[in-house]
Order: sequence, then C-alpha cells, then structure tokens
Amino acid sequence: MISSVSNSYDVTKDPRFLAFNRLATENYGGDKVADEDRYSISFSEFCEKLEKGEIVEPKNTANIANRYVEANWDFRVENTFEKINPELGNKVLEIIRKSYQLGMVNEDNMLLRNKAIYAYTHSV
Repeated sequence: MISSVSNSYDVTKDPRFLAFNRLATENYGGDKVADEDRYSISFSEFCEKLEKGEIVEPKNTANIANRYVEANWDFRVENTFEKINPELGNKVLEIIRKSYQLGMVNEDNMLLRNKAIYAYTHSV
C-alpha cells in the first residue's frame, strides 16, 4: 500500500516543491553569497515551516508586500504556468506569499539559508 502512494507522487506537480525550487534558485544571490551560505534550507524543512505556520525570521516580515512586488513573482510564475496549468501556478504563488509572510524570504528575495535559520532559532 505504501509503495502505491509513493509511486503516485509526482514532485513536479507539487506546488510546495515548485515554490521551493523558485525561491531557492531564482534569487540565490550569485556572487553576493559566500560558499558557506550558498545553500538554502532543505525541501523537507521548507514544508515543515509552512505546515507549522510560525514566523521563522521576524525581521524578514517587514515590507513584504513591497519586496514581493519588486521580485515580480506574479508575472514570473503566471508566465510559466498560464498555458499549462494556471491552477497549479496560483497554488505556487500562494505558497511563495506565505513564505514571505513567515519570514522565510530575506531582504534580497532569497530563501533563508541554513546558517540564518540556525542563528535565529538559537537566539530566542
């Protein structure tokens, strides 16, 4: 029974994975990011934070509307999904917005790095 469930799961249609992929790679910072900070949180950590719904980094919740608009997420995601699956695109956008609301996206519109999350969780 478990194998049939895992065989039917398609990560390419999981809006959480698609949102994670965009947040983790599209704004990764290029040369601005040191090697030790280059890698974002894992997909499983990302899902866990979304499910908990708790603010991950409070300072990243400031000006989220402006940062979200500046990152042009609506256009970028809609442009990708409008012809193939607009409903999936809308779900991806909802998750990206929630990621901003939970402080998982920093001021450079990058998904938080492991080091940043570790530092915050050990400061409270």
